Amino acid sequence: MSTLALRIDKNLEVPADAGAVAVLHRIADESNKAIRGGKRIETMIPASRDSANVKRIDVDPGRWWVEATLPSGEIIADEVTVLAGKQADMTLRSSEPSPHEWLGWQHLMGNVEGFETFNHILEVAKRDPVGYARDVISKSLKGRIPDHVRAIVEGTLDTYLPRDITAGEAKPPDPFADAGAPVVRLCHDVDPIGLHGRAAWSGILAPSTLASPQPALKWSDQEGFHIYHFAAPASPPARDFALVEWGPERHIASLPLPWPDAFGGPGPKEVELMVRMHPLDKTVHLGVAVLDREFGTLAGLMTASSLPKARIFVDKARDMLFAKMENRLAAAAGGYVLLATGDPAPGAEWHGWIENLANRFPDLSDGAVLKATQLLRYPKDDKCYDDAKASLFQAFDRGIPYYSAGVAWLLDGLTLFADEDPEANERMKLVHKVAQRLDVSQAFTVIRLSDKAEPT
Repeated sequence: MSTLALRIDKNLEVPADAGAVAVLHRIADESNKAIRGGKRIETMIPASRDSANVKRIDVDPGRWWVEATLPSGEIIADEVTVLAGKQADMTLRSSEPSPHEWLGWQHLMGNVEGFETFNHILEVAKRDPVGYARDVISKSLKGRIPDHVRAIVEGTLDTYLPRDITAGEAKPPDPFADAGAPVVRLCHDVDPIGLHGRAAWSGILAPSTLASPQPALKWSDQEGFHIYHFAAPASPPARDFALVEWGPERHIASLPLPWPDAFGGPGPKEVELMVRMHPLDKTVHLGVAVLDREFGTLAGLMTASSLPKARIFVDKARDMLFAKMENRLAAAAGGYVLLATGDPAPGAEWHGWIENLANRFPDLSDGAVLKATQLLRYPKDDKCYDDAKASLFQAFDRGIPYYSAGVAWLLDGLTLFADEDPEANERMKLVHKVAQRLDVSQAFTVIRLSDKAEPT
């Protein structure tokens, strides 16, 4: 039997066992004769700098087409020839490396651009805006219009878009001048009243805390990046949120703590928070990642572009996600993926797992959201709709879901009953206020507290 050894070459502080979801197609046999409808294999492949950290797959000899989807949504594809009885090694790389090694996880999750793209954005931000606009126009006209017409255009630009004659002599502007640094505080909420019901949904938009600012672990003031790590072992029913203030902007992020080690390692896994200011529009963006080699990338796959591929991840890790449920937050992520991409059969095994998740963890809003969504999508009888509404109310009473999908699905569910039930309508309105400030690009719940700046 022949073997194909696959890996993603990626500089990560913590390696990822599921650095990408790969689909393999056998496109030709060992004599190089094309194959139609050939064998197809789906698997997960690791990402790290360790060349020995590979996924070995037994395959038939011939030519194989490999397509790997990263949590960021980037697709890397290549072809490899596997000889009979031999091992073929294939190393895949992102089209661009991370801007910094310490941003490796954020780049893998799609929270930051690649090195070349980011540096281009930074260069544009440092340019004279008028001069840059003129350069774009001039380059677009080159070779497309006669010289005498171009001279007329240049004269018009001189009138309406005069260059800043000092721009070339002065020091390039600093996109982050006077920006200062973000202030990040850990909100460790242990008050049951503040965690649940209307108090949770109203209070999340106006959080108050006396916690001291958290120090950044790594940062680059010249590029607008700050990294924070959290590993506080929150004890249910406590919830951990990171309150971020930078200039006029305020955000709050749900931190998935504690995140237990799937193999019973010492202590919970660290959660990484990236706070960045975009150099062009000066807006603040947050990125949350769990530095867990087994399940950390699952959150990154919970986006519209990557969600279908996440089903492979869940199928491979079902026993670890659901059999023991030692990590309720990872199990909840698996539940969202299964419901979004799942088997339409009403009696699928995982339906019972979702009900167990909702019942065994009474403080987990996501579990009740999943149960309600399952009842609505796979109704067995008319009673399912009443049970679904009860689960939606229960999810609301448990407080803010850890995952942004939970907020969106809770809003969708309550909306179904809002016209017929005043109680559902009232709760829907409170959830809607939060949902309209939700950062849907993030798997974990990130809410913008400050109003968006009006365009100038």
